[in-house]
Amino acid sequence: MKQNQKGAEDEEALLPSQSPPVPPPPPLTTPVTRPHAVWTPGVVVAAVVLVVGTTAAALLNQHVANTVPTYVFSISVFSPFVGLVVYPIVTVTSHKAGAIKIGLTRANFGEAFSAMVPVALCFALNNVLLAFGTSGRGSGKPDVPTVLALVLQKLVVPVSLTVESFYDWHRPRVLQVVGVILVVLGGVVAALAYRDGAAAGGHGPSHDAKVFCIVLASLPLATGFLLVKRATGIVSRVSEFELWAVLCLPETVFSIGLAYAAQAIRDPGISRDEMSNTLWAGLKCIAIGRDDSPVNGQGRQCSDAATYTWVGLIPGFAFNLAIPVLVRLLGDSTVVPLLRAVALPLAALLAMAHVDPVIATPFSWDGVAGLLLAFTGLIVCYLPPRVVNRCVSPSTPTSSSIQE
Repeated sequence: MKQNQKGAEDEEALLPSQSPPVPPPPPLTTPVTRPHAVWTPGVVVAAVVLVVGTTAAALLNQHVANTVPTYVFSISVFSPFVGLVVYPIVTVTSHKAGAIKIGLTRANFGEAFSAMVPVALCFALNNVLLAFGTSGRGSGKPDVPTVLALVLQKLVVPVSLTVESFYDWHRPRVLQVVGVILVVLGGVVAALAYRDGAAAGGHGPSHDAKVFCIVLASLPLATGFLLVKRATGIVSRVSEFELWAVLCLPETVFSIGLAYAAQAIRDPGISRDEMSNTLWAGLKCIAIGRDDSPVNGQGRQCSDAATYTWVGLIPGFAFNLAIPVLVRLLGDSTVVPLLRAVALPLAALLAMAHVDPVIATPFSWDGVAGLLLAFTGLIVCYLPPRVVNRCVSPSTPTSSSIQE
């Protein structure tokens, strides 16, 4: 008996060990908690700078565009060119004051430059597309109605949300979608205050192309915001000020090339010499207030345009520096077009207050309602989230693997 029991035990010992039961596969949709952006005092300050800077820059640039509409492409070239001088000075001054540490070296300059080249291309393309899309049929004669142009520019908000959702492989929160809708709705309502009657005066032969360019400009702008987020992650040791200084190098080159292309699209048959003369005349007009063009049309007031151009650089550089700061602190590029969208109804209220007679607009409650809707949408969009469903599967790459 004992021998039989011992033999049975030996047989059991020789049998292969049974593997543990295989757990069932996880469901296709797994709830994943996404970290929520914390609005620290630094984030609030950067957000205020972005809103105020965007509003002031928009109004001042609109004044320049209305004063010298022939030279709109020169503005897109002038800003990054001045940035080549301003941003290094800001970086060194901030380093001397102890606000930042310079992290840009010869070893990582190539990496930083490579990361900012696609950002520069996106921003330059957006600036030139908008410059062409919003250009008029002549001095003081808009082609695309102002109300339509402003509404179309707000497409960058849902486009940015869509681009970032596809990049991070996550579904946007319901509140985030509702907030975006409210912000866009606020922009639409506020844009109704900019009734200029341009449609009654007819359209030029390039009207449809200009509308298409305004719509298309949302894609490179939203992509540029996302690439800023990616760049700040790649070169984490380099400050935002240094990144923007590096950005101006390729953006200046891209802006010059795209300005030539935009002039060729706007004025078919124009020669290269004529494009160069117009671009150079425009740069001198907005830089030193001098107009060498033989054609002296209405609104060609270069002295006034130069003053508003230089003043407009201050809020312009301020909100441009706030963009990478916000993206790095919040880890979310959608907040940038959202805050810029809030600036639209705010600019409408200032225009209705007749602060600047050149862009003055009669008072309308549409602007007030749009401002309230936009601010409400921003608050709703950034309410603390609970749980977000992200599609996760073995064959689907996660956001961390994509970023790596």
